[in-house]
Amino acid sequence: GEANDQFVVFGLTSEHAAFLQQEKILKILEGYLPDAAASGICISQFLAQDLNLTKGDTIKLRAITNAKELREREFVITGIYANGAGYDNFFAFMSDEDARELTGVPQPLFDIYRIYLNDSKQAGELAEELDSSLAGNPVLYAESFMDASTFYTNNSKYMRIMFNIFIFFILAVIAFGLVATIRMHLYERIREFGTLRAIGYSRGQNYGIIFTEMFLLAAMALAAALVLAGVLTAILGSTGIYVGTGAISYGLGGEKFWPQMRIQDILMAGASVAFFALLATLSPGLSICYQEITDMMQKRQKRIFLPARIIREWLGR
Repeated sequence: GEANDQFVVFGLTSEHAAFLQQEKILKILEGYLPDAAASGICISQFLAQDLNLTKGDTIKLRAITNAKELREREFVITGIYANGAGYDNFFAFMSDEDARELTGVPQPLFDIYRIYLNDSKQAGELAEELDSSLAGNPVLYAESFMDASTFYTNNSKYMRIMFNIFIFFILAVIAFGLVATIRMHLYERIREFGTLRAIGYSRGQNYGIIFTEMFLLAAMALAAALVLAGVLTAILGSTGIYVGTGAISYGLGGEKFWPQMRIQDILMAGASVAFFALLATLSPGLSICYQEITDMMQKRQKRIFLPARIIREWLGR
């Protein structure tokens, strides 16, 4: 049978196609994106199901050019990409040459021309320069990706910030919960630290031992977590994390999340471990270190006001 539908044709160069897949903007479920060497068309999973099409089927496209000329051409479906947000599922990707031939847009004319930079922070400045150069043109203008879609280009950043705030809150609660446990553990070892003080260890060296022990334990837990996260990322990075269709996909920008592990995330995790190890050991560790040696040897811990004691020690130097 036959079925009709309409969608937006998007012409790709080989570099653009590689970029879309590398940045996981498109997730190819079957086949591949067409290019100049392999003519064809790539449609969404939604369109494939709606039109009852599979990879290898033939689809006939009709397009009306600016000259009001009706053009028809058949394409073989070379690939099917995963559904994104609802508005993303009506794109059909083909090579730049095929798109120009179908729509009657010869070189060097274009509808939308995208410029990709190695440093995305320069996008605003470049867009302003280009727009200034095009000031006398009644048709063309230039804008950065941030201006073109303020909500959707910042949505992922806001979500990332929200997740990070939540994670930092949980870690802070854990760190404060560990304070009592660390205080009890250090009290059991107070004579050990008193002996170290007696043989010449400074307060700073004693605290360094306490912090290092806590940091190493946290680092080992982090290493185990990174191994587990790496396995989960490898699996879920391929299958995706399904969040649903409909309104939620419009708000989140897709039906699935595709998790990644990046170097900056690992470095941030290491810095967080160091910070919360410091936070958890600061009060109980310094309380032990600023006890008198005689009290420590008798396993007697006095209550002290740390800020006043630290200031007094520094002023007495």
